Parts: sequence; structure tokens; C-alpha cells
Amino acid sequence: MSIDKMKEHWPVITLIFVITLVLLLTLVRYQIEENEYAVIKRFGKVVDTAKPGPGWQLPFVTDVWRHDNRIHVFSGNKGEMEEVFTKDRRNIVVSVFLTWKIDEEGIVLFMNNVGTEELAEEKLTALLSDVRGATFGQYVFKDLINTSKDALKLSQIEADMLKPIKANAKAIGIDVQKIGIAHLGFPITVTQKVFERMNAEREAESKDIISQGEAKAQEIIADANRVRDQKLSNARKEAEAIKAEGDTDAAESYDVFKKNPSLAIFLMRLQLAEEAFKKRDTVIMDTRTPPFNLFTEEYLNQLEKKKK
Repeated sequence: MSIDKMKEHWPVITLIFVITLVLLLTLVRYQIEENEYAVIKRFGKVVDTAKPGPGWQLPFVTDVWRHDNRIHVFSGNKGEMEEVFTKDRRNIVVSVFLTWKIDEEGIVLFMNNVGTEELAEEKLTALLSDVRGATFGQYVFKDLINTSKDALKLSQIEADMLKPIKANAKAIGIDVQKIGIAHLGFPITVTQKVFERMNAEREAESKDIISQGEAKAQEIIADANRVRDQKLSNARKEAEAIKAEGDTDAAESYDVFKKNPSLAIFLMRLQLAEEAFKKRDTVIMDTRTPPFNLFTEEYLNQLEKKKK
């Protein structure tokens, strides 16, 4: 080929060379992303795990297996509701989800036992199916649905499911990080019965509260009556003591009055007059009628004579 012809085809030759070089680089060079785990295999055997960044490989000799290392959210059994039984034989329907990723220390285990995300979710579904029914079967209905927040044990149920699944999944290179209850419900056939039972329980609880309130009210009334009776008893005793004291004083006064009857009559009339004039009323009286005769001149003269 002449030099002129080579110059004429030089652009084509350059393009072919560049394409060949790019293809060759593609075959011998690989790039691991930050969100990937990778395993280096040579002649089908694992030789090492690869860190993020570029690397070199021999075509048809070295193979690079890679998988996303981010956290995946998986709704067990494709998000379907499944029926399970509680310890007290109540049937409910439940949906459970979990989050998982490849175990960083079990990359080779995952590659050999699982390999793909689809197969990983199939294995997780099987693990969930075994654990879910067994775990819910250890709790009674009131642990799942209750008007008291403190009586609910949903968090404990989630923890009980996570422990065995995490251990079994780790054996195949899967790191299960969280299990949660997405939904709780009832089969259509028992929903009405459940509501009726719950209403009956609430009514019984309401009656119990009312009964306790009535008992407390009776206790308060009884205490108040005891206090009242005690105060009345003390008041009667005090009144009797005062009356006895008054009777004693009266008896002494009677002895004095017996010695001087006219003084007694005078004092009684004076007391009657005092009572009559307590109210500021206009009184028209007959001075001949006791006790108003005390104010007559005749009566006053009699008193003067007695003094002499």
C-alpha cells in the first residue's frame, strides 16, 4: 500500500484502533461503585472481594460478581395479608414487612446461596412464614388489640420475630435489620363477632367502674354519717351538761326565791317588761296589769315603805 493511500485511510485506521482499544479496556478493566459489593472469581473460584473503585481482570479467566449493597424494603409474601391464630385461638390477618441488605461479612455466602434479589425475597418469605405463625401463637388477642396503649405488645412481637429470622438469614449472607407489623385485621366472617365481643367487654368494664364508683360513694356517705352522728352525740352531751349546770343554778335561785317571794315576783315582772320593750314598738298598756304596774306611783311608794 502506497504512502498516499495510507494517508487517505488514516482516519479509518485510527478509528478502528480506538474502538479496539476501548473494547480491550472494557474486557480487562472493571469499576465497582460505592453502592455495590463485589466478588472476584478466577476460573469460577472465589479469590477475593473487591472494594469500590477500578480494577483489572483477564478476559475469560477472571469474573466479577456484583450486587447492590443498599437496604431493601420487602413486604413479606408480596405484601399479602395472611391469617394466623393467637394463643387464645382468635384468628386474625396480618401483614409483615422487613428491611434487609447483603451481610458485609457474608458476601460470598450470599453469592453462593442466593445470588439475586428475587431469590433472596423468596427465601425471606419462607423464613417469615415459619416465624410469623409461631410468634403470634404465643400472644393472646388483647396483646394485639387493646384500648390501653400500655397493654399492647406489638413491639415485643416484632422483636420476637426478628431474632430467629436474623440468625437464619445470616447463614445465607442476608442481614435482616428490622421487622415491622404493617397491618392487623380480622377475617370478614369474624369481624362482627369481634366488635360484639369488644362492646361486651367495654360494657362489662363500664359496669365495673360504675359499681366501684357507687361503692366509693356509699363509703363516703357512711363516713359522713359517722362524723355527723359523732358531732350530734358530742353536741347532745354538751347540751346536757349545760342543762345540768343551768338546773343547778336554777335550783340555787329557787332557794333564794323561797326566802324572798316578793323579790322573785318583782324580778319575773321586770324580766317580762324587758322582753316586752325589746322591740321598738308603741305599746298602749293598762298600769294595773302586771308587769306594767311596776311603773305606777303606788307600787313605787310601797317599795319606799318597805325600805324604811
